[in-house]
Amino acid sequence: MSEIGKTWLASAKIARKAGQWQTAYSAMLQAQQSKTHFAFIESAKLVKATNDPLRALTELDNSLKLAGLSEASNFLDLTVEDEDVRMKAKVYFLKS
Repeated sequence: MSEIGKTWLASAKIARKAGQWQTAYSAMLQAQQSKTHFAFIESAKLVKATNDPLRALTELDNSLKLAGLSEASNFLDLTVEDEDVRMKAKVYFLKS
């Protein structure tokens, strides 16, 4: 993941937590445009924060399918020091 993408995601998270929805949305779009891995998680959190949890879950499910992270692989080795594995675990946790 590029540093620029990580910075955009961090900005989106900070803006979301501050209730600055438009700023958070813009930063999240920049992160997606930078092809930042798992930017869809921040997108789902933003949708949920704007009081639409069902749409957030639907978007999360759709993003997982597009990324090839659907229910097919139910096993995650969390002992491996890999950022992708940790992010997949976070996604599965958010879905539950």
